[in-house]
Amino acid sequence: MDFSQLLMYVPGAIMFLVGTNQSKQFLLQSRKNACVEGTVKSCNHVQKKDSKARDIFNYYDVSVKYNDPGSNHVYHKTIQSPSPYQLGQKVKLFLNGKGEKVSIISQENEYPLHPLFILAAGVLMLFLAMAESKGQEPLAMLCLVGVLFAGGISLVLEFIRLKRKQLVAVESSVIDVYSRQVSKETKIIKGSRFTYYPIVSYLIDGAENYRLCNVNSSSENTFKVGSTLPLYYSPISKTVTEKHARPLFLALGIVLMLSSFVGLLSVLPVI
Repeated sequence: MDFSQLLMYVPGAIMFLVGTNQSKQFLLQSRKNACVEGTVKSCNHVQKKDSKARDIFNYYDVSVKYNDPGSNHVYHKTIQSPSPYQLGQKVKLFLNGKGEKVSIISQENEYPLHPLFILAAGVLMLFLAMAESKGQEPLAMLCLVGVLFAGGISLVLEFIRLKRKQLVAVESSVIDVYSRQVSKETKIIKGSRFTYYPIVSYLIDGAENYRLCNVNSSSENTFKVGSTLPLYYSPISKTVTEKHARPLFLALGIVLMLSSFVGLLSVLPVI
Protein backbone atom coordinates (compact mmCIF):
# COMPACT_ATOMS: atom_id res chain seq x y z
CA MET A 1 0.00 0.00 0.00
CA ASP A 2 1.55 3.31 -1.10
CA PHE A 3 1.21 6.74 0.51
CA SER A 4 -1.62 7.88 -1.79
CA GLN A 5 -3.70 4.86 -0.75
CA LEU A 6 -3.07 5.60 2.91
CA LEU A 7 -4.35 9.17 2.40
CA MET A 8 -7.70 7.73 1.31
CA TYR A 9 -8.27 6.54 4.89
CA VAL A 10 -7.75 10.00 6.45
CA PRO A 11 -11.26 11.50 5.85
CA GLY A 12 -12.96 8.36 7.15
CA ALA A 13 -10.69 8.18 10.21
CA ILE A 14 -11.37 11.83 11.08
CA MET A 15 -15.15 11.38 10.72
CA PHE A 16 -15.01 8.17 12.75
CA LEU A 17 -13.15 9.84 15.63
CA VAL A 18 -15.38 12.93 15.61
CA GLY A 19 -18.52 10.80 15.35
CA THR A 20 -17.37 8.50 18.18
CA ASN A 21 -16.70 11.41 20.53
CA GLN A 22 -19.96 13.23 19.72
CA SER A 23 -22.02 10.02 19.82
CA LYS A 24 -20.66 9.15 23.27
CA GLN A 25 -21.63 12.61 24.55
CA PHE A 26 -25.05 12.41 22.87
CA LEU A 27 -25.85 8.95 24.28
CA LEU A 28 -24.71 9.86 27.80
CA GLN A 29 -26.88 12.98 27.84
CA SER A 30 -29.83 11.04 26.38
CA ARG A 31 -29.99 8.61 29.31
CA LYS A 32 -32.94 8.78 31.66
CA ASN A 33 -32.43 11.40 34.41
CA ALA A 34 -29.03 12.34 32.97
CA CYS A 35 -30.04 15.98 32.47
CA VAL A 36 -32.07 18.23 34.76
CA GLU A 37 -32.98 21.90 34.96
CA GLY A 38 -31.20 24.00 37.56
CA THR A 39 -31.42 27.57 38.81
CA VAL A 40 -28.42 29.89 39.17
CA LYS A 41 -28.13 31.17 42.75
CA SER A 42 -24.86 33.08 42.39
CA CYS A 43 -22.07 33.75 39.90
CA ASN A 44 -18.62 35.01 40.89
CA HIS A 45 -15.77 35.94 38.57
CA VAL A 46 -12.42 34.32 39.43
CA GLN A 47 -9.42 35.75 37.60
CA LYS A 48 -5.68 35.87 38.13
CA LYS A 49 -3.01 37.37 35.89
CA ASP A 50 0.76 37.12 35.85
CA SER A 51 3.24 40.01 35.90
CA LYS A 52 2.74 40.52 32.14
CA ALA A 53 -1.06 40.78 32.50
CA ARG A 54 -1.60 37.37 30.93
CA ASP A 55 -4.38 35.16 32.28
CA ILE A 56 -3.25 32.39 34.62
CA PHE A 57 -6.88 31.39 35.06
CA ASN A 58 -10.14 33.11 34.22
CA TYR A 59 -13.49 31.49 34.97
CA TYR A 60 -16.77 31.87 36.88
CA ASP A 61 -17.85 30.02 40.02
CA VAL A 62 -21.51 29.35 39.29
CA SER A 63 -23.65 28.11 42.19
CA VAL A 64 -26.73 26.17 41.03
CA LYS A 65 -29.70 24.59 42.75
CA TYR A 66 -31.43 21.54 41.30
CA ASN A 67 -33.65 18.62 42.19
CA ASP A 68 -32.07 15.20 41.60
CA PRO A 69 -34.70 13.14 39.72
CA GLY A 70 -33.36 9.87 41.12
CA SER A 71 -33.30 10.64 44.84
CA ASN A 72 -35.69 13.64 44.69
CA HIS A 73 -33.23 15.55 46.90
CA VAL A 74 -32.43 19.22 46.41
CA TYR A 75 -28.73 19.90 45.82
CA HIS A 76 -26.54 22.98 45.64
CA LYS A 77 -23.41 22.70 43.54
CA THR A 78 -20.68 25.15 42.55
CA ILE A 79 -19.51 24.67 38.98
CA GLN A 80 -16.59 26.29 37.18
CA SER A 81 -17.75 27.82 33.92
CA PRO A 82 -15.98 29.86 31.19
CA SER A 83 -19.04 32.12 30.87
CA PRO A 84 -21.20 34.05 33.36
CA TYR A 85 -24.85 33.44 34.21
CA GLN A 86 -27.54 35.70 35.59
CA LEU A 87 -28.98 35.22 39.07
CA GLY A 88 -32.14 33.14 38.68
CA GLN A 89 -31.30 32.01 35.13
CA LYS A 90 -32.47 28.51 34.24
CA VAL A 91 -29.67 26.21 33.05
CA LYS A 92 -29.50 22.64 31.77
CA LEU A 93 -27.30 20.42 33.94
CA PHE A 94 -25.64 17.12 33.07
CA LEU A 95 -25.40 14.70 36.01
CA ASN A 96 -22.46 12.36 35.51
CA GLY A 97 -21.90 9.59 38.03
CA LYS A 98 -24.90 9.65 40.39
CA GLY A 99 -24.81 13.42 40.67
CA GLU A 100 -21.24 13.44 41.98
CA LYS A 101 -20.05 15.41 38.96
CA VAL A 102 -22.33 18.13 37.59
CA SER A 103 -21.66 20.29 34.55
CA ILE A 104 -23.61 23.01 32.78
CA ILE A 105 -24.63 22.33 29.22
CA SER A 106 -24.08 25.91 28.07
CA GLN A 107 -25.44 25.26 24.58
CA GLU A 108 -27.92 22.88 23.12
CA ASN A 109 -26.05 20.29 21.06
CA GLU A 110 -25.84 21.84 17.60
CA TYR A 111 -24.03 19.40 15.38
CA PRO A 112 -24.07 20.05 11.61
CA LEU A 113 -25.08 16.39 11.25
CA HIS A 114 -26.39 13.97 13.86
CA PRO A 115 -23.45 12.31 15.68
CA LEU A 116 -24.66 8.77 14.91
CA PHE A 117 -24.84 9.57 11.19
CA ILE A 118 -21.34 11.08 11.31
CA LEU A 119 -20.09 7.87 12.96
CA ALA A 120 -21.85 5.71 10.35
CA ALA A 121 -20.47 7.82 7.49
CA GLY A 122 -16.95 7.55 8.94
CA VAL A 123 -17.16 3.75 9.08
CA LEU A 124 -18.49 3.60 5.51
CA MET A 125 -15.70 5.89 4.26
CA LEU A 126 -13.10 3.60 5.85
CA PHE A 127 -14.66 0.61 4.10
CA LEU A 128 -14.77 2.65 0.88
CA ALA A 129 -11.03 3.33 1.10
CA MET A 130 -10.37 -0.35 1.83
CA ALA A 131 -12.47 -1.46 -1.16
CA GLU A 132 -10.75 1.06 -3.45
CA SER A 133 -7.29 -0.13 -2.40
CA LYS A 134 -8.30 -3.72 -3.22
CA GLY A 135 -9.90 -2.78 -6.55
CA GLN A 136 -13.40 -3.79 -5.42
CA GLU A 137 -15.27 -1.05 -7.29
CA PRO A 138 -18.87 -2.31 -6.69
CA LEU A 139 -18.29 -2.49 -2.93
CA ALA A 140 -16.69 0.96 -2.95
CA MET A 141 -19.72 2.31 -4.82
CA LEU A 142 -22.08 0.80 -2.26
CA CYS A 143 -20.12 2.47 0.54
CA LEU A 144 -20.35 5.81 -1.27
CA VAL A 145 -24.11 5.30 -1.64
CA GLY A 146 -24.30 4.76 2.13
CA VAL A 147 -22.31 7.93 2.86
CA LEU A 148 -24.56 10.02 0.60
CA PHE A 149 -27.71 8.57 2.13
CA ALA A 150 -26.47 9.08 5.71
CA GLY A 151 -25.65 12.73 5.02
CA GLY A 152 -28.93 13.34 3.20
CA ILE A 153 -31.27 11.74 5.73
CA SER A 154 -29.45 13.49 8.59
CA LEU A 155 -29.97 16.93 7.00
CA VAL A 156 -33.66 16.21 6.30
CA LEU A 157 -34.35 14.94 9.83
CA GLU A 158 -32.52 17.94 11.36
CA PHE A 159 -34.65 20.33 9.28
CA ILE A 160 -37.84 18.58 10.47
CA ARG A 161 -36.66 18.66 14.11
CA LEU A 162 -35.94 22.40 14.01
CA LYS A 163 -39.18 23.13 12.14
CA ARG A 164 -41.20 21.43 14.86
CA LYS A 165 -39.63 23.67 17.49
CA GLN A 166 -41.45 26.71 16.00
CA LEU A 167 -38.36 28.85 16.52
CA VAL A 168 -38.67 32.60 17.01
CA ALA A 169 -35.76 34.96 16.26
CA VAL A 170 -34.17 36.64 19.30
CA GLU A 171 -31.51 39.33 19.09
CA SER A 172 -28.51 39.00 21.40
CA SER A 173 -25.68 41.40 22.21
CA VAL A 174 -22.03 40.38 22.67
CA ILE A 175 -20.95 41.27 26.22
CA ASP A 176 -17.60 39.44 26.32
CA VAL A 177 -15.36 37.10 24.33
CA TYR A 178 -14.05 33.83 25.76
CA SER A 179 -10.65 32.71 24.46
CA ARG A 180 -9.50 29.11 24.57
CA GLN A 181 -5.88 28.26 23.87
CA VAL A 182 -5.53 25.69 21.11
CA SER A 183 -1.75 25.39 21.04
CA LYS A 184 1.24 26.89 22.81
CA GLU A 185 4.28 28.48 21.23
CA THR A 186 7.13 26.04 20.64
CA LYS A 187 10.49 26.11 18.90
CA ILE A 188 8.78 24.89 15.74
CA ILE A 189 5.40 26.68 15.99
CA LYS A 190 5.70 30.43 16.38
CA GLY A 191 3.03 32.10 18.48
CA SER A 192 0.25 30.61 20.57
CA ARG A 193 -3.07 29.88 18.86
CA PHE A 194 -6.47 30.67 20.35
CA THR A 195 -10.11 30.11 19.47
CA TYR A 196 -12.54 32.90 20.37
CA TYR A 197 -16.17 32.41 21.41
CA PRO A 198 -18.68 35.26 21.94
CA ILE A 199 -20.61 35.47 25.21
CA VAL A 200 -23.98 37.10 24.57
CA SER A 201 -26.84 38.59 26.55
CA TYR A 202 -30.46 38.16 25.46
CA LEU A 203 -33.99 38.55 26.83
CA ILE A 204 -36.55 35.77 27.22
CA ASP A 205 -39.93 36.77 28.70
CA GLY A 206 -38.34 40.00 29.95
CA ALA A 207 -35.56 38.19 31.86
CA GLU A 208 -31.91 38.67 30.88
CA ASN A 209 -29.89 35.54 30.13
CA TYR A 210 -26.27 34.85 29.19
CA ARG A 211 -24.95 32.29 26.72
CA LEU A 212 -21.56 31.05 25.54
CA CYS A 213 -22.07 30.56 21.80
CA ASN A 214 -20.98 27.66 19.60
CA VAL A 215 -19.91 29.97 16.79
CA ASN A 216 -16.20 30.76 17.03
CA SER A 217 -13.25 32.24 15.21
CA SER A 218 -9.47 32.01 15.19
CA SER A 219 -9.31 35.82 14.85
CA GLU A 220 -9.48 37.91 18.02
CA ASN A 221 -11.26 40.77 16.24
CA THR A 222 -14.15 38.76 14.78
CA PHE A 223 -16.54 39.39 17.68
CA LYS A 224 -16.85 42.94 18.99
CA VAL A 225 -18.40 43.76 22.36
CA GLY A 226 -21.72 45.48 21.64
CA SER A 227 -22.30 43.79 18.28
CA THR A 228 -25.38 41.63 17.78
CA LEU A 229 -25.86 37.95 16.94
CA PRO A 230 -29.11 36.15 16.02
CA LEU A 231 -30.45 33.43 18.32
CA TYR A 232 -33.63 31.37 18.03
CA TYR A 233 -36.00 30.56 20.89
CA SER A 234 -38.44 27.65 20.99
CA PRO A 235 -41.56 28.36 23.09
CA ILE A 236 -42.28 24.62 22.95
CA SER A 237 -39.02 23.23 24.37
CA LYS A 238 -38.04 26.49 26.16
CA THR A 239 -34.56 26.23 24.63
CA VAL A 240 -32.36 28.64 22.68
CA THR A 241 -30.37 27.62 19.62
CA GLU A 242 -28.05 29.37 17.20
CA LYS A 243 -29.43 27.73 14.06
CA HIS A 244 -32.86 27.48 12.52
CA ALA A 245 -34.60 25.36 9.90
CA ARG A 246 -32.99 26.38 6.61
CA PRO A 247 -34.71 25.29 3.37
CA LEU A 248 -31.28 25.19 1.69
CA PHE A 249 -30.17 22.37 4.00
CA LEU A 250 -33.45 20.52 3.31
CA ALA A 251 -32.84 20.84 -0.44
CA LEU A 252 -29.24 19.64 -0.04
CA GLY A 253 -30.41 16.66 2.00
CA ILE A 254 -32.95 15.69 -0.66
CA VAL A 255 -30.31 16.00 -3.39
CA LEU A 256 -27.91 13.75 -1.46
CA MET A 257 -30.64 11.15 -0.89
CA LEU A 258 -31.63 11.18 -4.58
CA SER A 259 -27.97 10.84 -5.54
CA SER A 260 -27.66 7.80 -3.28
CA PHE A 261 -30.68 6.16 -4.94
CA VAL A 262 -29.25 6.83 -8.40
CA GLY A 263 -25.91 5.39 -7.31
CA LEU A 264 -27.62 2.30 -5.90
CA LEU A 265 -29.53 1.69 -9.13
CA SER A 266 -26.32 2.00 -11.15
CA VAL A 267 -24.34 -0.45 -9.04
CA LEU A 268 -27.02 -3.15 -8.59
CA PRO A 269 -26.56 -4.65 -12.10
CA VAL A 270 -22.84 -5.30 -11.50
CA ILE A 271 -23.11 -6.82 -8.04
